Amino acid sequence: MKRGMEGWSEDIAGGLYQKGIDVTLFKGSGPVNYAYEHVLSTFRRNCLYAKIIGKLTSKGGWRIGLGTAPAVESFFFGIQLFWHLRRGRYDLLHIKQASLALFLLKLKHLGLIQVPIILSNGQITDDIFLSKFDYVQHLTPCLERIDCVRINLESVPKNRFVIPNFIDTKLFSPHNKKQSRQQLGLPQDARIVLTAGAVKKYHKRIDYFIEEMSELKNTADIPMHFIVAGARDPQSCELMEMGYKKLGGSISFLFDVPRAQMPVLYSAADVFVLCSLLEAFGTVLIEAMSCNVPVLCHDHASFQWIVQDCGVHIDMAKKGALSQAVHDFLSHNTPGTGKVRAGRQRVVDTFSQGIVISQIMGMYETILGKHAGYEKVS
Repeated sequence: MKRGMEGWSEDIAGGLYQKGIDVTLFKGSGPVNYAYEHVLSTFRRNCLYAKIIGKLTSKGGWRIGLGTAPAVESFFFGIQLFWHLRRGRYDLLHIKQASLALFLLKLKHLGLIQVPIILSNGQITDDIFLSKFDYVQHLTPCLERIDCVRINLESVPKNRFVIPNFIDTKLFSPHNKKQSRQQLGLPQDARIVLTAGAVKKYHKRIDYFIEEMSELKNTADIPMHFIVAGARDPQSCELMEMGYKKLGGSISFLFDVPRAQMPVLYSAADVFVLCSLLEAFGTVLIEAMSCNVPVLCHDHASFQWIVQDCGVHIDMAKKGALSQAVHDFLSHNTPGTGKVRAGRQRVVDTFSQGIVISQIMGMYETILGKHAGYEKVS
C-alpha cells in the first residue's frame, strides 16, 4: 500500500489529466508511468543517507526543515521542486504534505516563488497553522481536531474549501468472496476481520486491534482470522511478535499490498475495522464501503460524516468495545445486506472520482479567477 499522500497525488493528477487539464505530477522516486509525471529524486526516508543527515540535524534541524529522516526526504524534494517552480510557469500548486507546503510557503514569503499554494489538509493540525496558507482544502465539514469543530458551510472563508478525498469506484468494487480468499490463500471457513494502515501503534493503533481481536478469539464460538495490511514502520516487527504471540496462526500481516490488489483483500473480509481515534479523512473507510464490506470505526464526527448510517460507530477509546462490537456484528449481520449496500451507494454518490474531480476543478477556477498571468495548472 502506498502512503495516503502518494496515492492521493496520483489520483488527483490522473483524474485531472483525464479531464484534459495540463497537469504535472512531481514524485520523489519510481518510474515515469505517464507523460504528466516528473521524478525529482530525493533521499528516501528509509535510506542510509537520510537517516545519517536526520541524526546529524536532530538538534535544531527542524528550523530549516530537517531533523528526521522523513524531514530529510521532504527537504531535498522541496529544494528540487522549488527550482522547477522558478523555471516553469504554473497556475497553482496543490499539495498534501504540510511540512513541504510550509517550506514552499516560506520561499514564497521571500519572493522566490509566486505560485498560489493549496494545502489539502490531510494531517491533523490546528487552525492557527492552517491560517498561514493561501488556500486550504478541508476533507470533511469538520476541522481536523479532536473536538471536531463543525464548519458552517454557508460561512466558509473564501480561501477555504470543503472537498473530500475520492476513489475509483470501478477499481474499488465488490469481488467474489470465495474467489478472493482462494486468490490470497485465506481460510474459507473462518470469519475474517481486516484492518489496513501503517503497521504502528501511534495513530493507527494496531496494538489495540491485536488486543481486542485476542479477546474476541477467546470468546468466539466460530473460527476467526484477522488481517493487518499496510506499510512497514519501525514498530512493525514488535507488533508482529505481539500478534503471533496472542493470536498465533489466526493472524496474517500483509505488507505493501499493491493498490490494485486491495479490492480483492477488502472483498475477502467479513468486516473492516479502522482503529484510529482521529483521521483527517480515512480513505480506507470508503474503499471498504465501495467493496460492499461493512465498516466499524470510532465514534468521531469526521467518521460519522463519511460513513453516516452505513456503518457502525463505537467508542474505540474503551477497552473491550471493539471486540464486543465485532462479535455483535458477526452474530447478527450477514454481508451484502442493509448498511453494506447503502455504503457502496454513498461512496458512488459522494466520493467517486468524477464527482470530486469536478469539485476540485471548481476550486481551481475560483482561485485562478483571483490570479492572472500563468499558463498551466500543476
